Amino acid sequence: MVHIDYYSDDLHLQIVQVMGESIINDVLEITIRFVTEMIIAEIKEGDNINISVSILRERYDVVLVFIYQCRQYSPISNAGDKSSHIDDFFNYYFDDIHHEYVDGENRLVFRFTMMSDADMQQKFLDALDRNSSRKNGI
Repeated sequence: MVHIDYYSDDLHLQIVQVMGESIINDVLEITIRFVTEMIIAEIKEGDNINISVSILRERYDVVLVFIYQCRQYSPISNAGDKSSHIDDFFNYYFDDIHHEYVDGENRLVFRFTMMSDADMQQKFLDALDRNSSRKNGI
């Protein structure tokens, strides 16, 4: 598992070092930037929110993990009345998104199964089509 400095100007380069050149890199970068900002916006426990972001590449699977401390179970996905709707958007791109809470530690886990670039590109195009259709009420 490789720790990612999500505030760094070279976030994309950090992802490439873990993933190599891949079509998923842009999705990972967007996910990291969006989810870390949503965690910061949703968790209002003072100014210092410690978020750890890691990427693990296991043969055909990529796992992106966000860990943040909170005194209570505090999912930022579509739990309850959360307005972020992370699940709705990112479910199109990732095969599994789930939240865990253990000993004061919230973990948001995104899993993606690697495939050929052509298959991944088609998956992303399909995701954009579904996302666009949903926004247009189709």
